[in-house]
Amino acid sequence: MNKNIILLVVLFALYFLVGYTLQGIYGDSYNFMAGENYWAADGNGGWLEYGNPSGAMPTETSVMPPLITFYLPFFIPAFVLILFMFTPLSKCLEAKKEDDGEVVDEE
Repeated sequence: MNKNIILLVVLFALYFLVGYTLQGIYGDSYNFMAGENYWAADGNGGWLEYGNPSGAMPTETSVMPPLITFYLPFFIPAFVLILFMFTPLSKCLEAKKEDDGEVVDEE
């Protein structure tokens, strides 16, 4: 059970790490955790109002991030989860059994 919680925490950490890294690379053009109201890149160096943003339009020129970057925060944790569920790494998550059949969770 403890190993499953650690895996879950690692998956969440990967999601936020990848998302905020891409936010740092692309700046305001990458809207990670932006909600419903933000300035979106229009693909021509300008900005489009999406919803009702409370802040002023960014002064920097927008860049259009590649489409795959919007999916990377989901794909990378999903790939790690698939590795741990469908490969021999899944044995790392199993609880060890003692000789009398009782399940013991190592910490």
